[in-house]
Amino acid sequence: MLIRDILEGGVGQSSAAVQKSMPLLEAAKELKSRDSNAILVVDDDGVCGILSDRDLVNAVAARGAAIALLTVGDVMDRSLVTCTLDDDVAETLDRMSAASVHHIPVLQDGEPVTMLCSREFDSVYRFLKAQAETDDLTNLSNRRSFHRAVRYELELFAASHTPVALALLDVDHFKRINDQLGHSAGDDILKAVARVLATGSRSFDCVARIGGDEFAILFPQTLLNQAVMACRRILRSCSLLELAPVEGVSRVSLCAGVAVTRRGDTVQDLIKRADASLYQAKAAGRGRVVGAASGSHYALNAAKLDDHDGTVVVPSRKAGKLEGDDAPDQALVASSNI
Repeated sequence: MLIRDILEGGVGQSSAAVQKSMPLLEAAKELKSRDSNAILVVDDDGVCGILSDRDLVNAVAARGAAIALLTVGDVMDRSLVTCTLDDDVAETLDRMSAASVHHIPVLQDGEPVTMLCSREFDSVYRFLKAQAETDDLTNLSNRRSFHRAVRYELELFAASHTPVALALLDVDHFKRINDQLGHSAGDDILKAVARVLATGSRSFDCVARIGGDEFAILFPQTLLNQAVMACRRILRSCSLLELAPVEGVSRVSLCAGVAVTRRGDTVQDLIKRADASLYQAKAAGRGRVVGAASGSHYALNAAKLDDHDGTVVVPSRKAGKLEGDDAPDQALVASSNI
């Protein structure tokens, strides 16, 4: 995000300035008339400092009545950090923090455009950054934010080998729902599903809408069978959502494909395996979860759904073995009748 993006958010003070040689009392009046807590200071070479109300208070405390003899240059803050419209916001904030300055002039072709206060534009930056990483419809993370989270977890996995699971989910027969009930009703379904995904996940899981009726959940520190069971619970909760009558569709159902990290995985590697599992779930009849076992963890050879209590019965560790990284994936089907 660039400084110009922040300015479009409405933050920024006047680019008005006072001369370095101006008597301090006159500058104080100028500052008061503009109802500002800081003002730019210029000389023949351009912007040379910042005069703030804090500088005035310090001058009065140190000089008393002698303040009438001072100029702006005697008390201004010379720890000047400037930026341009095309500078990165996060990097600019870091430079301000390193220099311990609270105001920064924004320059274009060497001329001041505005002045930013660190507290104000940090707040706007965080707000706009959150907006840029959030899906407008569901308030979940969006695709860009989700991919960033996956990259971060893969870096941790490379260092610690703590498993990370990723689930891709989408709504069964969503096009039919949209066509028969309208897009507004379809949006309501997506928002309801998003709430189920968010409440059915842990606080440190990353839940995202990555496009259309497609959702994703990143499960840090999670084995394959644990992620499969979590998705199973989520799918069961979604099946309880109310749905207006649609031809051939009596309830909200989802399919999910789950994959767990392998050594050397990229973001696309992990997503590709989860997507292949999702395709298998759809081909198997929808309304189910399929997990692709990773060769770097215990391969689960079978799983059976107990429809009476909604749990997934997974074989004991003796039923699987620790396989090499090049071992073929095995499918774990964790649903047949939601």
